[in-house]
Amino acid sequence: MKKVFLFSTLILLLSACGNNETAETDETNELESEQTSEITDSNQTQEDADVEETEAEEDSSENSDSDLSDESNQEDTEMTEEEAKEKVIAYINEQSGPTEAESYNFNIVDEGEVYTASMYTSVSTDETKGAPIISMHEINKTTGEVKKIEVGPYDPNTATSEIASMSEEERKAHHQELVAEGESIDESVLEQLMLPGVHENTTFYEGRINAGDTVELSLATADTPPEYEELEFSPDIDTEGYFTISLSPYDLTNKSVLRFSIQGEYSNEQIFDIPIFEAQEGMENIGVRE
Repeated sequence: MKKVFLFSTLILLLSACGNNETAETDETNELESEQTSEITDSNQTQEDADVEETEAEEDSSENSDSDLSDESNQEDTEMTEEEAKEKVIAYINEQSGPTEAESYNFNIVDEGEVYTASMYTSVSTDETKGAPIISMHEINKTTGEVKKIEVGPYDPNTATSEIASMSEEERKAHHQELVAEGESIDESVLEQLMLPGVHENTTFYEGRINAGDTVELSLATADTPPEYEELEFSPDIDTEGYFTISLSPYDLTNKSVLRFSIQGEYSNEQIFDIPIFEAQEGMENIGVRE
């Protein structure tokens, strides 16, 4: 009987030890599982962060490449004169409502970073005044922005050249004195000729030549020896020989003459050197119509 009791006690002790070991094993396995899970989660988080960083770098690179591509395309597709004209027409219609701007003539001048557009009627409605510029605009080649230039022959501040009040004989004698040195002229070029003087602050210039003639312009950059820089445009001349030009893009400081080379039914070019005087208040706009 005593042996049986001892044997039962031994079995209970062994069973208790086994349960303790099993519990400890379960706790250990659970702890290891938690640690493994934490490590896995940490690794996954780092991997996700690495992926996000890589994607951000790729997006940044793509955006940079896209910006460079846009800049390259912008350089390769410089605005044309016809596009500049369309910009001005759209601007006029936007500012003044629907107009007939499309029916007017435009003189587009390339000034480097911008175009200058002069709008005028091709045929005068007033026999005494020719075809005046209606408006002038500046168009940025890069942005397409249009700005109106406040200048015109009938501005209240326009100075009328004394040439307009001279008799025919006085005008011819005056222009004879303006013939370029060493040049000869055909007397017939003087019939309608009116070339007023220019001042360093002159931005708008109006003159007159014989109807049907054309003219090219250049500025003296040096006198000894004489050197001339040709202006990159030719003014439009109306049916009565009047023309208008904008001198605002050009620096007239330290320039001595504005040279007019007139072509027509003459044996050679008719060249006149118009003096450029010091800046004088009120001489920003110079015209020849009374």
